[in-house]
Amino acid sequence: MHYKAPDNSLHFIEPEYTHLLPTGSVQITDAEAEAMRPALSAPDYSAMRKAAFTVESDPIFFLSQRGEATQQEWLDKVAEIKARWP
Repeated sequence: MHYKAPDNSLHFIEPEYTHLLPTGSVQITDAEAEAMRPALSAPDYSAMRKAAFTVESDPIFFLSQRGEATQQEWLDKVAEIKARWP
């Protein structure tokens, strides 16, 4: 059974344990409980892309600046990351 507390927190508990709920909690329907659940947000691709650039492509960029890797290797890695995290 679903219950809503006065602070709008959602609780799922069997009826024999309702004495453990916050004072003032009321039983609600499954549909009401589902409507109260926060929607899952989409992944933050920009943060994932930034992390991948830092870990994967930035080292290749600095190697290319020292002549230890080609600029094309760095550009290929950047393109790979952009394809992975659009």
